[in-house]
Amino acid sequence: MAIRLVVDTNVLIPGGEKDEETIESIKEFGSLLPEVARYEEVMIYLSAEIIKEYQLVPAKLKKLKEQLPRFHRFLDKIIPIFYLYRKKRCRSISLEKYIELKLKFHVIETTKLNYDVVNEFINDPEDEKFLRLALALAKGGEIFIISVDRESLLKLDVKKLCKRYREAEKIRIYKPKDFVERVIRPLLESERIS
Repeated sequence: MAIRLVVDTNVLIPGGEKDEETIESIKEFGSLLPEVARYEEVMIYLSAEIIKEYQLVPAKLKKLKEQLPRFHRFLDKIIPIFYLYRKKRCRSISLEKYIELKLKFHVIETTKLNYDVVNEFINDPEDEKFLRLALALAKGGEIFIISVDRESLLKLDVKKLCKRYREAEKIRIYKPKDFVERVIRPLLESERIS
């Protein structure tokens, strides 16, 4: 079973103006995601718009004083590589030769992201890119959006979205903490048992 993710930019920065519980849940996500990737295929999907927003992350991470989780420590190395693949064609990116993470990344072609979701489904135009990407990917199976945005993505009325876009039935939106508890921990526990 492949774990297919769209990761909101706010999950890439375990600090800033977030409350302590949110910061800790982002850190736990960043620690356990590489661990689960040792046993299951983990694919993080990107678009040109998301890569552009991700470009701001390394500078924000450098301002954080505390030790970063494994996933977050490598972002300053891998985000510049994403930038090379931001062009319009779909492309998988293998980073194992650059970093010691088994996570996989895939950039989706911009022309495949033709969903109108701003205002009707989410109130923050900055989050549109994550939802449009998830909708395009949902045609191929279950997709998880990971976010800590309580005012937009986490408030999404999925039933209403499903009425307009049937593929939305396969979208799951989780805070990092909930994703860890519902998806990552059960997978890690089943691996330890077997």
